[in-house]
Amino acid sequence: SQDGIVWTKQYGDVALYGFSDVVYGAGMFVAVGNDGLIVTSFDGANGVERDSGTSKPLNAVAYGNGVFVAAGDDGTICTSADGIHWQVRNSMTSEDIGGVGFGGNTFVVVGEDGFIATSTDGATWTRRTSGSTKNLTDISYGDGAYAVVGRSTAQSNGVILVSTDAINWYLQTPSAEVYNLNSVVYHTDRFIAVGDDGCVLTGVPPEVGDTIPPTPNPPVWSQPPTSLGASSITMTCGAAFDVNDVEYYFDEISGNPGGTDSGWQNSRSYTDYGLQAGTTYEYRVRVRDKSPNNNATSYSETRSATPVVPIQPILSVNPTSLFDSVVQGNVGDIINFNVWNSGNGTLNYTVAHDSAWLIVSPVNGSSTGESDTIGVRCNAISLTQGGYTGTVTVTASGATGSPRSVYVYLTVEAPPQVATPKIEGSTTGTYTDTVPYHMAAVTCSTPESIIRYTLDGTTPTTSSDAWSDGMHLWIDTPCTVKAKAWRTGWQASEVAVRTFVIRVAGFRVFSTGDNGYGQLGVGDTDDRTTFARVRSLANAVAVTAGAETSFAVLDDGTARAWGGDWYGQLGTWGETDDQPEPVQVSFLSNAEQISLATGWGGTEVVCRRTNGTVAGWGRNAFYELGLGDTEPRETPVTVGGLDDVVDVALIVDGGYAVLENGNVKAWGNNDVGQLALGENDTRPQPVHHPALASVQCISANGNHALALCQDGSCWAWGSNT
Repeated sequence: SQDGIVWTKQYGDVALYGFSDVVYGAGMFVAVGNDGLIVTSFDGANGVERDSGTSKPLNAVAYGNGVFVAAGDDGTICTSADGIHWQVRNSMTSEDIGGVGFGGNTFVVVGEDGFIATSTDGATWTRRTSGSTKNLTDISYGDGAYAVVGRSTAQSNGVILVSTDAINWYLQTPSAEVYNLNSVVYHTDRFIAVGDDGCVLTGVPPEVGDTIPPTPNPPVWSQPPTSLGASSITMTCGAAFDVNDVEYYFDEISGNPGGTDSGWQNSRSYTDYGLQAGTTYEYRVRVRDKSPNNNATSYSETRSATPVVPIQPILSVNPTSLFDSVVQGNVGDIINFNVWNSGNGTLNYTVAHDSAWLIVSPVNGSSTGESDTIGVRCNAISLTQGGYTGTVTVTASGATGSPRSVYVYLTVEAPPQVATPKIEGSTTGTYTDTVPYHMAAVTCSTPESIIRYTLDGTTPTTSSDAWSDGMHLWIDTPCTVKAKAWRTGWQASEVAVRTFVIRVAGFRVFSTGDNGYGQLGVGDTDDRTTFARVRSLANAVAVTAGAETSFAVLDDGTARAWGGDWYGQLGTWGETDDQPEPVQVSFLSNAEQISLATGWGGTEVVCRRTNGTVAGWGRNAFYELGLGDTEPRETPVTVGGLDDVVDVALIVDGGYAVLENGNVKAWGNNDVGQLALGENDTRPQPVHHPALASVQCISANGNHALALCQDGSCWAWGSNT
């Protein structure tokens, strides 16, 4: 319709689709109805049915803050940012929802049994206390105020609730008879509500500038002060009305012992406890509204009562409503109510409850006037998220007022989720490194969480390896690391996944066997019966292994050493401790070949450089380094008299160098003729070997040596036992 008077039927058979509400927003109409029906239209004439994600009847729809919100039976709430794609949300209830509205930057849904919930984004909802148990059917907003209407099974028993913040709700009682109400709208300056039998009601929003006290003024007694036993008097004021809701003040004016004013309260009823039997107490009551001005009536007429001693026990319970909010999977703290005998004699009582999630203690007791505390705990370990109501019943046989009920209202909240762990500073992605290994750290920002991880790409479980503070993951081959964190009472974290790519140039080096001095280079001194990768070693082009010491030459001409170092044979400046993983040889460059003397654990070392020179270091007790003295060297020192060297080899106390022209030079201890020079004079420095020529390469071990000549012949000398 263009004018609201003449209407044209659109989109097929309306009865077939069963539409229940329509709203306009974001340039389109959105209509909802039976079986989760949602239809959108840009012109009101041509519509497209959308997937709501539910088959529940949808009763109402609203638009605000760029979001459509549809609601219906069994607490169903659906939201959409574009009217086309819809998502079902958690409404915190299973009650049927009859109305949804938007105003004051807030969505409000209303439904059965006085259900009201609010949300600013349509996704997260907070349940509010309405103060009503009737079925709420519609919600409207205007001039900074909200109005909710509803109905019950009785014809003349409708309800109107108002609020200025959508949190605190107040019952309104109009002067006219209230039939069951079905809908409410705001127009110009007032709310208009309609209901059964043609009922139409109007009202203005609650006013901040209200200056009129509630009516009637003065208030009247609904139940004048009446003795409730030997020590208490109860009373009720007649209902008072104001557009901004009201509160009551009961004033005890006799001044007799124990008499107490109520203070301002929402309830029309008040019981004054701790009074003296046989003493008369006087009371009056006044009412004020909840506007900023707190306009108050004058006092009612004064009425009196005298506590009398009853002839039997009276069961008294307070409070009669308990509220708790517990995270799913946990047990709440103790909340209490009190039981006492406000009559004569002894009150013997029992305490029972109707819900498995309630824990009550004690379950029985007795009172002659003293107050007993009953503790209640809410067990949410097996409960799902949502609202629950349980009843605790106190029964005292033969007592007035028995049984009495205490209602427990529980909200089960979702447990928080542990933060996703970070592997090397991130929860996902690929980490690439060009070093031979990477020390990766895993962290989680949630305190008291336990991180578990895997290195084979499988998802961690509670039995996977646990991370501890200060540790690192040693990663020297490509792998996928996954981590997940747990904390008691929390949801487990999402899984962090990082792929590590180790791209190392040159050869990888592996070792096995005896490892008493760390000579395997794997970071410890445990022997190995299978191959283990040497740590911290990249770009190796040549390796040399001694009994307790090992070396590697890298492609950049530097060298790495590991193992025993008691004579400084590792060549590290200022350091003679054994090294279980590779360290750089100090002051050495252009390295090409390293040779060890094997008879004494490899404590003497020589290195042939790419320029044909030779450096030596380590033990030097018998001139075995060819330096002209017997002083040990902790770092490489160039051996004099050696140039154009193409191969080197050491025996126990001496050495040999093959020159480019095929000649050989020898040095070191010769006490038994082991240098094969034809006599047994020791050679502190390299000398020409007269018996060897046209040599291609040389090899030595212990106290014997072999020379391979260019013509293919091989010569041997030295120890032969």
